[in-house]
Amino acid sequence: MAVATADQSTGVHKGAGSASGSPASKPAARGSAAAGTAAARRRRARLRRVRLAAVGVALAALAGTIGWQTPYLVERWSRPSYLGADAQTVARDLDCTQFQRSTNQDRSVYKYRDQGTCLLDNVRVTVTTFDSTADGEAFLTLMNGLIPVVHPTWVGAATAAGEGWNVADTKNLSPQVAETAVRRLGAGEVRVIPSAKRS
Repeated sequence: MAVATADQSTGVHKGAGSASGSPASKPAARGSAAAGTAAARRRRARLRRVRLAAVGVALAALAGTIGWQTPYLVERWSRPSYLGADAQTVARDLDCTQFQRSTNQDRSVYKYRDQGTCLLDNVRVTVTTFDSTADGEAFLTLMNGLIPVVHPTWVGAATAAGEGWNVADTKNLSPQVAETAVRRLGAGEVRVIPSAKRS
């Protein structure tokens, strides 16, 4: 039961319920809690903005890298590869006529997949294909060591080489024939064989 007391200085009667836990103090507490909640929301919003900005920067950097790499990737993927292909496939793409597959497929000296000859602008060429890039490079290394010994006076001899293929003038390794092969296939490069001749 509430007991009424008198304030001796004012004469105003107060009830026991008007102590510090009175209803008058509750709105202040609610206001403080609301302010804390609002501050937390603002912090979360700032954190989201920072995260979004970081993601945006990362995406922009990725897009820039992709944009810079795109021409290289397109060029790389558009190159014809003849790894594991038959020599006749290369001859056909060269528009090389009268293809004849080699009957003596001797792989004791170097590894290759297939080999044959055909006429490229009326010049007989040897077309060789490989199962791996390493086999093709090994073939070129063999040519670089063998030709200067067998034909020490040759200067400027060359073959056309690409991914999984090699085309060489059967008679004298003419660089003009190698250039024609690279141009027709739209890939590879002319590989000049070192000469043993001293100037």
